[in-house]
Amino acid sequence: MPGLGLYHVRVSPVISTRPATMVRRIAAALAAVLISLTVLVGPGAPVAHAQDSPTVSVHLEQLDPSSIAGQGTLTLAGSLTNSTDSPISGVTVVLWRDKRPITNVDALRLTLDGTSESDEMPVTSDGGTAAIGLLGAHATMHFSVRADFASGSDPLQLSSPDTVSIVGVSVLDAAKATIGSSRVLMANPAPSGYRAATVVELSSAPSLLGDQSGRPVFSDDHLAREIAPGGRLDLLAGLAEQSGVNAVIDPLLWDELSGMAGGYGVQQADGSVSSGDAAGAAAAFLARLGEIAKDGRCYRGLYGMLDLQAASSAGRSELLSAALSAVPSTHPLATLPLVVLPAQGALSTDLLSFLAPAAPQLVLTADLDANTAVATSASGETLVAVRSAIASGGPGPAPSDDLVHRIGRLQSEQLLSSSQGTPALSVVSTAEQARAELAPAPGRQRVPLSELVTGHRAPGLTISHPEAASPPDALASAERTARDTEALVASLSGVPSWLDMDAVSLRAWSSSFPAVEQATAYLAAASHDANAKIGGGTVTVHISPQLVVPTEETQLPISLTNTMKMTTHVRVHFVSDNPQRVRIDDTDEITLNAGDSATVRIAPQASANGTVAMHAVVTAANGTPLPSSEPVSFIVTATNAGRAAWVIIIASGAILLGLTALRVRQVRHERARADHPRGGFPENPSGD
Repeated sequence: MPGLGLYHVRVSPVISTRPATMVRRIAAALAAVLISLTVLVGPGAPVAHAQDSPTVSVHLEQLDPSSIAGQGTLTLAGSLTNSTDSPISGVTVVLWRDKRPITNVDALRLTLDGTSESDEMPVTSDGGTAAIGLLGAHATMHFSVRADFASGSDPLQLSSPDTVSIVGVSVLDAAKATIGSSRVLMANPAPSGYRAATVVELSSAPSLLGDQSGRPVFSDDHLAREIAPGGRLDLLAGLAEQSGVNAVIDPLLWDELSGMAGGYGVQQADGSVSSGDAAGAAAAFLARLGEIAKDGRCYRGLYGMLDLQAASSAGRSELLSAALSAVPSTHPLATLPLVVLPAQGALSTDLLSFLAPAAPQLVLTADLDANTAVATSASGETLVAVRSAIASGGPGPAPSDDLVHRIGRLQSEQLLSSSQGTPALSVVSTAEQARAELAPAPGRQRVPLSELVTGHRAPGLTISHPEAASPPDALASAERTARDTEALVASLSGVPSWLDMDAVSLRAWSSSFPAVEQATAYLAAASHDANAKIGGGTVTVHISPQLVVPTEETQLPISLTNTMKMTTHVRVHFVSDNPQRVRIDDTDEITLNAGDSATVRIAPQASANGTVAMHAVVTAANGTPLPSSEPVSFIVTATNAGRAAWVIIIASGAILLGLTALRVRQVRHERARADHPRGGFPENPSGD
């Protein structure tokens, strides 16, 4: 409610000594108050929430401490941004708390959905209000408000253990109307604490292209940035090193770091390769992974964190086989138990069937019912429920995905889940998630996966059955293009590709890519060298549209032009519409340097005279057609089919002439009979 929404209103009318007058005055006073409340607030308006389109957005930057304490001071700080074109005067920020605790996960979800009731009370002590004054158009100003937990003139008094409370701020204008707000969850752990399980996914979007001249080459250097201090993988490793935290390491990450540690190259936008400078950092980070792998809480993922949904929907079981084969028994991570994490945690019975050859020890999935922590599938896999949105922030209004909101949501859901007997499992793969997990959380105890699986297994299995994922056509198409391009260049040049395209394809189907666009960009980087050699060119054949073959020894010229940026080895393949009459053998191998042309001769072979349509197709020396080279059509006219053919032709002509003469005599005789049906022939038909 604008202005009045923050305060409890008490109506105290003057009471008359006359009963009727007193009743009328009370009724009139109550009516006036109700009318004013209806005008100012509207029926059913939320108390301390901003309107749907607030004029001021609130960005929370600090909540200290992040959970409720028995003593001390709570500080909530952030910034205000005026989203309008006009200045706002008399701006004030007021701290409030909701007196109704959240006691279970279902109630928490209602709060996150914005459908729960609230009882918000402003803090009236000195630190609970921050006077901002004039907030200019599109201007940003900082604020800070505070309140004592248990002492002072107006303590927060959020004292219910094992529950969650909401605190927030409302932004008021000079008329005391609410023009912006934000609220955040705060866990209130009991002295006994609470339990939660955390799994860190140590993987990265693939960037290794292959070994070139004995040195690994990467499509970019993002891995160096991720392992640098404060980088994503550095934060994740720091979390994995904490007591009780579980980790899943991608064997491909291990291999990429091993390659970097020995010296590596980075492909530039123009295709050139420069030396990477993070070899030492890669070696140091690899040593950290080695220690994490030995702590007894570490698992390995599928090689490249294969996107199981994508591979399954595309019917690419060979990708799963390749991912399993990529970790031989000699690999440093081979002895670790296998854990799979389907992308977004999605699971179906079809996916479990697809996954069966891998025989994972654990499958981490979001598709169990809300009260199931661990279950066993019909085919025997152990399924562990993941709270996929646990660190996503909230509740609204937006923005509510900053670190303050993420920490509040994470710790609150962990506490409530634990109080209901099921420790929440979170999978951490981003820097934002890692920062939320690394924040201090008094009373939280990390649970190893092995303990979670042993102590919280449900007797039955409940799996949702989402619609089958659509095949990733864009990725499959990009993979085919990259493979075809590499194969074409290798066949044209006669030089094998330095890339292992099977390995490149497997990496391209990684779930570590944020989106399919990044996966296709990786494939484009892999085929950059091949595309540069093709250079948008092709090999074209030039033939006269009309060819005449007067003798059986005739040889006719054709020419070829190579507009590619590499030396090519090609042939010309000929297709005849009537090979029984005229055919032309393929040419021998023709070598063309970049930009060169050449003329060769062909010898049509005719078994009969006539005209036949033919088509010339340029192929690589091994017979692979050039997709960029259009077939050339032409006409061959044979006028001399050789001696044997001429004998046949002459004999056929003699027979034809004899039959023709006989038919002429026959026609003349029939006409004569028609002219003299009764009298026979005239005595002197010639007139002599």
